[in-house]
Amino acid sequence: MPTSSERPSSEDFHTLGLEPDAALSEVKKAYRDLAKQWHPDRFHQHAPRDRRRSEEKFKLITGAYRRISRDLKSREKAYPPHPGSQGDGQRPAGPRRSSADRNGKEATSPAGRASIKKVWRVLQPEWRFPAVLTTRKIAWSLTALVICGLVISFVPSSDAPSQRSLPSSPESISKQTPHPATSIDRQPGKAGPGGAPGNLISSEQEPDQTVDPGRETTTPHFTLGSSEAHVLRVQGPPAKIHGQTWFYGLSEIQFREGRVWRYNNFDHSLRVRLVPSHEPSGSLPSFFTVGSTQDEVLLVQGTPTRVDGSKWYFGFSEVRFRHGRVDDYDNYFGNLKVRLLPSKPSDAAARNGCFTIGSTQDEVLTVQGTPTSIQGNFWFYQFSNILFRDGKVQHVVNAAGNLHFIPPDDLAKQMNKPE
Repeated sequence: MPTSSERPSSEDFHTLGLEPDAALSEVKKAYRDLAKQWHPDRFHQHAPRDRRRSEEKFKLITGAYRRISRDLKSREKAYPPHPGSQGDGQRPAGPRRSSADRNGKEATSPAGRASIKKVWRVLQPEWRFPAVLTTRKIAWSLTALVICGLVISFVPSSDAPSQRSLPSSPESISKQTPHPATSIDRQPGKAGPGGAPGNLISSEQEPDQTVDPGRETTTPHFTLGSSEAHVLRVQGPPAKIHGQTWFYGLSEIQFREGRVWRYNNFDHSLRVRLVPSHEPSGSLPSFFTVGSTQDEVLLVQGTPTRVDGSKWYFGFSEVRFRHGRVDDYDNYFGNLKVRLLPSKPSDAAARNGCFTIGSTQDEVLTVQGTPTSIQGNFWFYQFSNILFRDGKVQHVVNAAGNLHFIPPDDLAKQMNKPE
């Protein structure tokens, strides 16, 4: 049990925005949301005062979560939930051993116990005063007891089926889960699960994946497309199952038709690895760019922290794919090794050191370098942004004052100014 100094206070619950009677699952969700909001990585480019505030806030959130979660877990160990209930944050109740299993005797079901109580209520007034018992009443009582025994013997002793039980072994889970014939989309001519390494999905509607289920039996990790049985061998039993999602601490794995579809390795407790579908030829790239393949991103960045459909997350940075190639990205937190280079460097832009309305993307790249974030037609440089139409600058918001932008009239005056 936690000591008095480790026990949570009302201030801890207030820090997480929870009531004192909050369940463990609510505590985990609140911590996950607040940790994302106040993580110091989100403030590394802010003012020093904001950075200090985020560090202090993150420390308070982490301390409150640690004390509350420890207290709740210790309470669950000391006072386990009723056998008929399911503890919050714990794995679903599976089939329980009956009293017959534990004691080697035939168990009495709830229905049987109810029958005994009924007979006892009938007999109780008579047995309370043995002096008034007659031979006839004794015979009737014995007959009732025999009937009660027959009723008990015909009532099944096993409990009603519970919710979906947690698989205890890979063999048991493989029997429960049908093998999906089309759970992972592949290009024509490629081997399916259990064969050669899979390829990337090329579909807007389906998640982009690099899948290698053929290595399941020899590798100490799982990947996209791995079966539930393989995840169980690698990770062990999850702390909680909700629908098709397995939870390990603050991390989660989502299945579709028995295969890993998405995951979020928030607290780095998952042994997950994504590998390129083909071995690289030549030297490894040092950066990726818009239009790079998923294999190229993996070679540069390694395994994503989180995969959500066509979005890959590396820490708090994000890469978005379209048809298996990089379409957008958000590198506000600087975790991505991304670079955009002009296809044709602009001598005029380099000479002037600025861009203006109507400038091309190559001219902007020549002057500004790689954007912090690209979202559709918007390029972001920290808090400033540039809107392109048909590949040319249409609108500029220089909120951070970091853009080398000059309005067209000012640029014309500058160019016409005699030297």
